[in-house]
Amino acid sequence: MESGGGKYAKGNNLFGWANGKAAFESFGDAIHHVASVLALGRPYRGKDLNGKLLAYNHNSDYKVIVTRVMRQISPTPLVEVGE
Repeated sequence: MESGGGKYAKGNNLFGWANGKAAFESFGDAIHHVASVLALGRPYRGKDLNGKLLAYNHNSDYKVIVTRVMRQISPTPLVEVGE
């Protein structure tokens, strides 16, 4: 979302992490870093997908937009997405 689906990613920062200011050695490093923070970071730890999305961005439309994109990428959910 934040990097236009990776189209505007700088420094291998596919996710626009840290307001787009973080740089990673590779896409793989970016994926592992973001996944680790979303799994273990204080604002996200122990929360389901909806809780993580709300912690990341308090705008109620954000969850709708992100889950819509997730469904386009993988119509069969790999994680439970609440409505």
